[in-house]
Amino acid sequence: MGCLGPKGTQRMLSPVTRVVFFASLLFVDAIAYGEIYKYKDEGGNWHFSDKPITAEQKLNSQKKHQGTQEPGNLPAVESERALSVTQQNNLAQQLEQKFNPNTPIERVTLAVVSIETPLGTGSGFFISDSGYLLTNKHVVRPAKSSHWKKSQKQLEAFDARLKKNQKWLDKEGPRLKKMASELKSYKQRIEQRSGSALKAAADSDYRVLLNRYENWKDNYDKVLNEYKIAKQKYDRESSKFRLRSSASNISRNFKVILKDDTVVHAELVSLSADLDLALLRVLGYKTPFLSEYRGRPSQGDTVYAIGSPLGRRDYVTSGIITRVQRDAIITDTQILPGNSGGPLVTEKGEVLGINTQKLSYREVGTEGFGISIPLAKAKKAFQSELER
Repeated sequence: MGCLGPKGTQRMLSPVTRVVFFASLLFVDAIAYGEIYKYKDEGGNWHFSDKPITAEQKLNSQKKHQGTQEPGNLPAVESERALSVTQQNNLAQQLEQKFNPNTPIERVTLAVVSIETPLGTGSGFFISDSGYLLTNKHVVRPAKSSHWKKSQKQLEAFDARLKKNQKWLDKEGPRLKKMASELKSYKQRIEQRSGSALKAAADSDYRVLLNRYENWKDNYDKVLNEYKIAKQKYDRESSKFRLRSSASNISRNFKVILKDDTVVHAELVSLSADLDLALLRVLGYKTPFLSEYRGRPSQGDTVYAIGSPLGRRDYVTSGIITRVQRDAIITDTQILPGNSGGPLVTEKGEVLGINTQKLSYREVGTEGFGISIPLAKAKKAFQSELER
C-alpha cells in the first residue's frame, strides 16, 4: 500500500520496569557532652562552671587554701569530667521508684537503653553504676555494618536502573522525533495525491501510523516522567546517605534513651578491634547496671533478649540456648533489627552475652538463630578501660 512510515514502528516497545525506592534512613544529630569545672574563690566559696578556671584564679585559690585541705578531701582546685557521686543524678533510683519492678526480668529492663546514631538505632546496657555501657560496634559505626552495606547495594542497584532507563530514553527520543518528522512529510504527500481511492488508502495508513506513534510517545513520556521523579529521589537520598555515612565514621557522642524516655548522652570510650563490640560511657549519673552470670550456660537453658527491635523500645523476647560455642552463645530467641547491642540474660536477670546478629536459613523455612558474644569476652576486650 506504499507505506511511508519509519522503520521499527510495526512493534511496540515494552515499558521500562519501574523502580521502587527504599525508605529514608533516620538522621539524628550527635550532641557533645560538656565538662564541668569546680573551684573555690578567695573567699572559700565553691563555684561550678562549664569553662575552665584561669591561671590567676587557680593561683589565688591555691595560695588562699594551701595547707588547709583535710586528708581524704578533694583538692581545693580541680577539673572534673562529672560531679562527685553524691551529687550525681541517680538514674538507678529514679527508674526503680518509677517502675517498681516485680520480677528479675523487669529489673533488667531498667538498665537497657536505646542508642541513636546518624544511621539508625540500636540497643545497649549498663555494666556499672558509673555509666559504662556495652553495645555492638556496628551500632555506633553503622557504616561498617551489613545493614549499611545492604543499603549501599540498594543505592547502587537503583543507580544502575536509572542509567538503564536513561539509556533507553536517549535511544527512543531521537527515534520518536524522526518518526514525527516522517509522519509530517507523509501527511504532506497525501495532500498532494490525486484520486479519491488512493488518497483514502493513504489516509488509512497514516491514521494507523499516527496512532502507533501516539501510543509510543505516551509510553515514552510516562517513562520520562517517572525517571525524573526517581532521579530526584535518588539524588536526595544518595546525598543524605553519604552525609550520614561520613558522620557515622567520626561520631563520638550518642543519644541514649532510658526506659522512662529520659534522654542522656554517651561518649565513645573504645571500639574492639576483633569483636563487634563498643564501650560507651554516660557521665554525671549513677546508673542501674546488670551483673554477669558466673555459671556455665547449657543447652536448653531459658534466656531472654531485651532491646529496641524495629524502632520500638523496651521489648523482651524469650527462648532457649540451642548451642554453646567458645566465642558465641546461639539461641532461638527472636532477634530483630534494633536488638543489636542488647543483653541476653538468664531467668534471674544475669547477663550471658551481648546480642549481635541473627542467622537466617530461608531455604529450610526457619526464622533463624540469634548469636550473642559472651559477656566475659566483652569485659576482657575492654579490661584496661574498665579498670581506670
